[in-house]
Amino acid sequence: MLNKTYTLEDTDKRGQAIFKRRVLPMVNQGEKGKFVVIDVATEEYEIDQRHADAMARLLERRPEAEIFTARVGYPIPYQPRWPRLRPAEIEAY
Repeated sequence: MLNKTYTLEDTDKRGQAIFKRRVLPMVNQGEKGKFVVIDVATEEYEIDQRHADAMARLLERRPEAEIFTARVGYPIPYQPRWPRLRPAEIEAY
């Protein structure tokens, strides 16, 4: 069983602060779109084009990490891709 120190809200606040303070000053324009995985407890992070690769490297070093994910140049890491339904289709749904 995992022992989490931070609530989801705390993890989000700390992760965003760490991302802005430590990560953004270190990245360049060529890294737009890369995923950043941060352990909010230790402020350690990994950056990679693939989210799974960044996550695996961080968890290898810190298996108990409390994870926050961000994406360089985007307000959220993932965009939901729900089917776009027209109003008539929504009523039938």
